[in-house]
Amino acid sequence: MNNIYLNPDAEITDEQMYPSGFMWRPKIVETLDYETLRQKYNLVGTHLILLSGVSTAGKDTLLKKALEKVRTIAIVPRATSRAPRPGEIDGVDYFFDITDSLLWSSYGGNIYAVPTKLFDILSEKRKVVMTNGLVYLPVLKTIFEKLGVTVTLINIIPGKLTDGLEQLQETITGRLTLRDEKDQRVRSVRNELKNIVTYREYLEKLGVIFIENTPNSLGYSPEALEKLIELFQNH
Repeated sequence: MNNIYLNPDAEITDEQMYPSGFMWRPKIVETLDYETLRQKYNLVGTHLILLSGVSTAGKDTLLKKALEKVRTIAIVPRATSRAPRPGEIDGVDYFFDITDSLLWSSYGGNIYAVPTKLFDILSEKRKVVMTNGLVYLPVLKTIFEKLGVTVTLINIIPGKLTDGLEQLQETITGRLTLRDEKDQRVRSVRNELKNIVTYREYLEKLGVIFIENTPNSLGYSPEALEKLIELFQNH
C-alpha cells in the first residue's frame, strides 16, 4: 500500500504533534507534494465534509436520511482490506482496494483507509461527505485546507454532551453488547468517547461541530437530523 506524492525519505510515524494527541501521523502533512496535487486536481472552491461518531452513535442512519433530502452532496466511502460482506458493493459501501491510500489504520485485523480516490471525486463532484474516525480529522483538515478546500468537521454524540463520560459510555456499551461482544470494539468506542470529553475544547477550536443525537423510538433524533441537513445545505 502506498501513500501518494510522499517524500520517500520522510518518516511516517504516529508521533503526537499536539498536547491533545489528536494530530495522528502528522509527518504526512509536511511530506505531501502539494504542488503536484494542485496541478493534478482542481480542488479550489470545493467542500469536504468529514463526519465522525462512535459506533452506534447513529451517524450512518443520520447520514442516509440527510442525503435523501440533500442530493447535491456525493458520499465517498472509505477503503478497507477486508472482503465484501453479502450485499456490499465496491465503491458504494467501501472501496475494497487499499493499494493507494492517504491515511490508514488497522482494526480487528483489517485496514481501514482514506482512499486517494477522494481527490478525484471531490474534484468532480465539488462537494462530498466522508465518514472517518475522530483521529483523522486534524490531519485531513490541514491537508485539504492547504489545497484550497473548505472543510467542515462534524461529530455525532450518542446523547448530550452534558450527560458526562460515564453516562455516554454506559449507553454505548449497552448497545455494543447487543451487536458485538468483542472487547476490542468496546474499548475503542469508550476511548474515543473519553477523548471527546477530555479534549472537547481542543476539538471546538479545531472547528468540530457537535450534533447531539439523543436516542428515541425512531432510532435517531429529529433535531439532530434537522441540524445535519442544515449543515449540509449551508456550509
